[in-house]
Amino acid sequence: MGDVLVVDDDPNVRDFVGFALEAAGIPARTAAHGAQALARVAEARPGVILLDRDMPVMDGEAFCKALDATLGRDGTAVVAMTASQRAAQFRDRCHADDLLGKPFDLDDLYTVVRRHLADW
Repeated sequence: MGDVLVVDDDPNVRDFVGFALEAAGIPARTAAHGAQALARVAEARPGVILLDRDMPVMDGEAFCKALDATLGRDGTAVVAMTASQRAAQFRDRCHADDLLGKPFDLDDLYTVVRRHLADW
């Protein structure tokens, strides 16, 4: 089973999601923005990336473009995780595998992660 990389500029969201995943037995790492997320992916490829749209330094869409241009997505699912009114546009522009709208409950989180981590 791969881990999950939670990419969100809000530390409360990162901590909540990371803790919830760890409590369910899923290793989780976090990043505060897209540039940091690229470094985390280069260190070890996650099974799932939960990706916020609006972040400083590098937003979600720029992250997707950089990921595709440098490291690729081989074996990694990208899930758009946003409260944006344009969530579907973000998902499409990022070529994301799924969408997790904010706010979400733990059942929603676990369902989307389970969908993309075959071993969980």
